[in-house]
Amino acid sequence: MRVSNALLAIAAAALLMNSFSSQANSQTIVDIPDGPNVALPGDPLNQDRAKFSVSTLPDSRGRAFYYSSQNNRILVNFQNPDTTWDFSTSAVAIEIPKTNDPEVTIAVGVVLRSASPIFRNALDNGLYTWLMYFIFQPSVNGGSAGFPCAAFSSDGLTWESPYVRVDEAPVATAIDCKSTDISTLKLEAIGGSLANGSLSLAGLEGSTALLASEAETGRTLTYLFAGSPGSPHALTNLGEFPPAGIVAPTSPGGTESFYFINLDFSYDPLSDRALLSRSIPFPYKFLAPPASGPGTSPCPFYDSTNVCPRGLVALPMRSQVYSKVVAGDPSNLLSGEWRLDLDIGQSTGWALEGAMSSCSLFPTFAPFQSTITVDTDSLNFFKDERGFIMREANGEGTLYLGGYTDRQMSCDLHNDRGSTFLDGLLYSLPIVLPIFSDGFESGDTARWVTVV
Repeated sequence: MRVSNALLAIAAAALLMNSFSSQANSQTIVDIPDGPNVALPGDPLNQDRAKFSVSTLPDSRGRAFYYSSQNNRILVNFQNPDTTWDFSTSAVAIEIPKTNDPEVTIAVGVVLRSASPIFRNALDNGLYTWLMYFIFQPSVNGGSAGFPCAAFSSDGLTWESPYVRVDEAPVATAIDCKSTDISTLKLEAIGGSLANGSLSLAGLEGSTALLASEAETGRTLTYLFAGSPGSPHALTNLGEFPPAGIVAPTSPGGTESFYFINLDFSYDPLSDRALLSRSIPFPYKFLAPPASGPGTSPCPFYDSTNVCPRGLVALPMRSQVYSKVVAGDPSNLLSGEWRLDLDIGQSTGWALEGAMSSCSLFPTFAPFQSTITVDTDSLNFFKDERGFIMREANGEGTLYLGGYTDRQMSCDLHNDRGSTFLDGLLYSLPIVLPIFSDGFESGDTARWVTVV
């Protein structure tokens, strides 16, 4: 039954997305200035150069960009209407000291802002106008892909430290984000919005054991959480998103992946649809060993000197966006079918091993797969201060893609995995968004169309 549903989903997606450009090369580099580049002795990867995930929102100082760099920092800068930047060197917003853990990394989830100080920091009981969720990834993690944390600010520049660990209610307590407690909530990614005085968040399971054991079961392991500005460190798990409608093209004979890796989560009030993005390896599944034999194995899997694609479990190269009508209640997202609105990446995926150990890049094969000239690692929406979809003056939306011009080449050039991320850039991509929930009302004949 699952195979039949998958085929139907592919056919439906092809039909409904036929207005896509087959070649959408309109992405442009967002040239955010690098950070301070302060490296610890003997730590060449501590470079504030890479641009991974990003949270953007309008601000009086310009468009605010919070982004993850290849180390223990989240950086911030403000882009003016003339595309210049407030800071010639991007400022450090969040920093987890590497003194006790040289391998620690952090990744931004979402930044929200309120007109009045409503976000309560449980560590100092203070109220703040800015709230950030991010993922903390220590090297000693008890089998976790990350722990969610929250940070608070009154101006968007200075964030109060220590940051607070996020856990599930009612057991959540106010502890330092850097705590060695590994029993708290584990998430690989987090994103969301603030609406009607409530926080609505999505997060991907962070237990690596559970991600591995459920990789072929059809589960999304991606959850809907509710929270309040008064206790943003204590989240209520409302349930797991259903897999219906999720399309996961893989190599012939491969299995499907339904995980929302490196997700972003938002709401579009004009169309009344929740938007959920993910970035995935292509054509391989996530967190599962490759099959054996020609035409099924990653290449050069047999070559121990290469990091990629041996590191496929952590290295996406295509991104998708799904949506679903909210109808006034976020819990409606826990049933029914998702609509695939976008599937983008380059025209080829990771190399596949063929006969006689020959290697060739695996081509896209589904009609709904739109081609850009970037291998995508993350896809984030341009949002307003509530975390809602923000349209530009011309009505278009903007996507921000963390990616590579050639991830396979990037991987082949580096043998230590971590330095691969130093090649990462941030791109912007304009998108024509639907203005009605069904996508087919007058004046809205397409779903999502990349602007060429």
